[in-house]
Amino acid sequence: MAQTAREVGHWLADPRTSAVGSDVAAAFAALAEAHRGGGVRQLARAAERHFWPLLRTRPAELDDLLRALPSDVLERHPLLVHVHPMASSMAGSPAASAADPAGDVDDAGRLRALVSRMVALRRSGDVATAAGVADRLVELLTDLRVPSLSDATGPLPFYFAQVAVTRLLAGDVLAAIRAATTARQMADADASSPVRRFAFALLALAHALRGGLAEARAALDAAAGSPPGSRWFASWCAALESVARAIVAVDALDPAAGAVVAAAYDERLPSEIVAVAALAGSRHAVVRGVPAEALDVLDRLVPPRMASSGLAADIRSAGAIEAHVAMGDLAAARSVVVAGSPGPMTSLALLRLRIHTGDGVGALAAASRLSRSTALSPAQREELQLARAYISVQLTGGVDAAEANGIARLAAATTRRRQLSSNLSPCVIEAVAVHLDSDRRAALLRCLDPVPDVSDIPAAPRLSPGEVRVLAVLVHRASTTEIADALFVSPNTVKTQLRSLYRKLGVHSRTQAIGAAVRWGLVDPAEISERVSA
Repeated sequence: MAQTAREVGHWLADPRTSAVGSDVAAAFAALAEAHRGGGVRQLARAAERHFWPLLRTRPAELDDLLRALPSDVLERHPLLVHVHPMASSMAGSPAASAADPAGDVDDAGRLRALVSRMVALRRSGDVATAAGVADRLVELLTDLRVPSLSDATGPLPFYFAQVAVTRLLAGDVLAAIRAATTARQMADADASSPVRRFAFALLALAHALRGGLAEARAALDAAAGSPPGSRWFASWCAALESVARAIVAVDALDPAAGAVVAAAYDERLPSEIVAVAALAGSRHAVVRGVPAEALDVLDRLVPPRMASSGLAADIRSAGAIEAHVAMGDLAAARSVVVAGSPGPMTSLALLRLRIHTGDGVGALAAASRLSRSTALSPAQREELQLARAYISVQLTGGVDAAEANGIARLAAATTRRRQLSSNLSPCVIEAVAVHLDSDRRAALLRCLDPVPDVSDIPAAPRLSPGEVRVLAVLVHRASTTEIADALFVSPNTVKTQLRSLYRKLGVHSRTQAIGAAVRWGLVDPAEISERVSA
């Protein structure tokens, strides 16, 4: 504590303290008074009450003070933990309700307490409750009567930026864009505001997540032209921008995507956005044809305990389904546990899984439900359009002229090359090409030429009702006669259906047929285990 006393005394003796403005002078006066009171808890409360002028104009001194505070005191002040130099390696706040109030009962204090609680919940992984606090915070922020708060140099732009982070992690990316835009507009009134670049970085990441690659690039350019701010702002902006660049590079199938993804991993990422970096890494692994690596990325960076809800849950479940489908292990894809209601990425991954398992009717119903969702971004609606074309090919053997023209226009206009590679299989391309004249057909093929073919994962064999019944009984019956007796058909009928079943599954024995059926998700592996144990 003696070290802290010397530091506070040194800061107060520095003539720059009073020169930088009344807010900073008041902050150091409050710190000095708290220290004279003899306790680190009072010092932490004073630091949280005046965190904004310190973070904005005296970040080095704030960092020194935060390093000097004991961890058991810090953990009761989530806002201080959030701006701590070692925040990325510190555990999330165990309980937002344990936060130690700074003692204010005015509007400024209530706002700061809400921000602190929101950050604590977010860092603990409870993004759903954090989003509820964000709702309340926005209500208060839009009805302020505190001139010092409403000033462009005040903390309001920072608060709106924190709302944007919370919305993003809760999976409401459009609301995150609105909050980040508000933060940027407020920060525009102060040319030196560090929040301006922070807001642009948030916008870049949010647009990248929605598939708006042009908008993400524009936001990245705007961020590069804004001042980076102090250590905390600079590190967060670098992380957000690097992850946004990685997602854009992967979705555009940029030849340099591998290096861009690696650069994002090299950043000292805040723990809250590690899951978003995993999205870029897992997608890139699938595009490169190493989906097992995608599963490893998800397991390392988005463990189940960190993905109970919100964006992290959507990234983990969608990424796992897509990786298993790319490996041809449809049974494993079907076994992926989806926490709560599936997010838009997971819903689309489940739709593609239905397509690959040959469930065209179920896929069509799921696509109809998704088309009514308000959670899909324009890019995801295009993905749904591509999936519908695949379903049409499955159910009718082709697409109509309107669908074909729509797909051709989409392929010509989009910069989301990964989207095409994941959803346009050769059978769909052939069905679309039938409706195009020679010039448009050539144009379509030119659009697709640079797209690596990772979408042509064989769909599960389409079995007749009789073959489905034989396969179900085959798991539990050893001989042709037993199968015939169980199905009340003749042994010759069983033999015919078995030959057809083997041909469709590409196997030559009953054991191989059962193994293939498990891989395609046509048989529950638990049934095999029961049979073996019996």
